[in-house]
Order: sequence, then C-alpha cells, then structure tokens
Amino acid sequence: MSAQPHAPDTASLSALLAQYLPAQRVAHSGNVARAAVEMARRWAPELEPQAQLAGLLHDNAKGLPQQELLASAEELRVPITDIERRVPALLHGKVGAALLPQRFGVEDAEVEQAIRDHVTGRTGMPLLSQILYVADQAAADRDFSGVDDLRAVMLTDLDAAVLLVAKHKILHSAKRGALLEPNTVELYNSLAGKPHG
Repeated sequence: MSAQPHAPDTASLSALLAQYLPAQRVAHSGNVARAAVEMARRWAPELEPQAQLAGLLHDNAKGLPQQELLASAEELRVPITDIERRVPALLHGKVGAALLPQRFGVEDAEVEQAIRDHVTGRTGMPLLSQILYVADQAAADRDFSGVDDLRAVMLTDLDAAVLLVAKHKILHSAKRGALLEPNTVELYNSLAGKPHG
C-alpha cells in the first residue's frame, strides 16, 4: 500500500507549486484538493491524504508550453498517443505524474495514477482517479453549464458524476471543433445508458 499516512504539508507544497504555475492555477489546485477531500470523506475516508495530495499537484505540468510537454514526455519516457502528439496539452497529466518525485519528492503510485488519469479519464479507473477526475471539474472556481448538476451528484452517485464529467469534456471539445480523446469517449460509452443512483 502506497498511501501516505499523514495529511500532506499543503503550505510547503503550494509554495513549491507556485514555482511552476501562476497564482490563479495554484488557487485552482487548492480548490480541487478541497473538493477531492470532500469526495474522499464520502466515498473512501482512507484516501483523504492522497486525494488532497493529488488535487493539489494534479496540474503541476500545466504551465509547460506544448512543445516542452512533448519534449518532457519523450525525456521521461511517457507513452505518447497520436492524439497527444496533435494536442500536446493532453499530456500535462502524464508529464505531471512523472515529475512528482523530482519536483515534490512525492513517490506514491496511486497519486501518480490519479494525476495521469485526470485529463482524459479512462475505463476501469481506481477510486482515487475517479475522485480527482470529478473534483477537477467540480472545484469551487469552475463555472460552466452543468457544474451545479455535477456538484449535486458527486457525493451521492460517483458513476453519474464521472459520466457528467466525460460528457462535459466531449461536448466542450466538439463545440470548439477539437479532436475527441478516445479514452474519454470510451469512458462515456461505458457509463451512458446504465442506471445510476
């Protein structure tokens, strides 16, 4: 078990995070951490410290320009899909997970997996990944059509919350004429039409 026994030192980690991200993104990360802790308390209290850590650090590579994300992924031997080569911003979760040990001294396989998963989601995500995937979109600073519905179900029906996030990501990409990420589409298809609640 790779769970960290104590709550992370959020002040120190936030200070480190500020070296890599602008203040607004650090604030978002704090909001995600709080939402992830709230969800962990409901769905798996033993995951609270990891949920807080994953929420705080999930976007640590978001500040890298797209070409640097690609270069970092190659240097860190992160697998890159064809879609990610065409849309390198999708790599910030995978690259951020790979950078956790050197940037923050964090070595937790479950936290790394959650951070890898949070951008696109995927079928078969473990509980911590599901929590971060939803918390990232349900955070207090998010303001999009449907976010209130997401916040209403995230503590009562986790599958429904994951489905809403996948749906939002697909619609957001489609409206912009952007490529649809296959993992997100597969996740949506795996949950759509199933009874929830």
